[in-house]
This record gives sequence, structure tokens and C-alpha cells, in this order.
Amino acid sequence: MRAIKNFFHNINDVLLAIIIVAIASGIIYWRMQIILDYPKQLAETQAQQTYEQQEQADEAAEKEEAAQADKSAEKKETAKTDKSEGSAESSDTENSEKSEKKEKASKSDKSAKKDKSDKDEEDAGMRNADADETGQE
Repeated sequence: MRAIKNFFHNINDVLLAIIIVAIASGIIYWRMQIILDYPKQLAETQAQQTYEQQEQADEAAEKEEAAQADKSAEKKETAKTDKSEGSAESSDTENSEKSEKKEKASKSDKSAKKDKSDKDEEDAGMRNADADETGQE
């Protein structure tokens, strides 16, 4: 009986060890599949993010190109408008500049004439004063 009991304990110990190893192997295999699938999931996630970023960059570039096209169209339209209005405005501007120059010239001529007349009056006054002094002596 003791031999059967020892045999049963020996087998039980071996059987328990085999069961523990089988459970551990199952857990490792199950987790190993998840761990080995992780780089694949990470690559897919990264590819998805890269794709989304590329789409956003493309959309931003398209919006910027559209904005630049609008700006250039506005500039061309403004240039055309300025060109057509510019000829009338430039002649008005030229005329106003010419009239300003004429006004300045006439003012400077008037001030020069006034200065000359003031100087002539002073000279005449001095001559009269000199004449009076020489006449009184």
C-alpha cells in the first residue's frame, strides 16, 4: 500500500507539474500572439495617422493655392481698374501738380517783386533823407 501511495504521490507531483507547465505555456502563447501583433497594429495606426496628416496637408495646400489664385486675380483686376482709372487720375494729378507749381512760382515772383519794391522804397527813402541832409547844410 505504501508503494501505491508513493507511486500516486510521485505521479501526482509530475502530473501537477505538467498541468502548471501547460497552463503557463497557454498563457505565454496567448500573450505572445498579442505581443507579436502589436508592431503590426502600431504600423497600421502610424500609417493611418500619416495618411490623415498627408490629407490635411494636401487640403491646406489646396486652400493656400486657391487663396493665392484669388489674390492674383484680385491684383490683376485691381491693376486693370487702376490702369483705366490711372490714366484719368494721372492726368488729374499732373494737372494739379502743374497748377501747384504755377502757384508756387507766382508766389515766389510776387514775393520777389515785393522784396524788390520794398528795397526800392528803402533806397528812395535814403536818397530823400540824404537830399534833405545835404539841402539843410
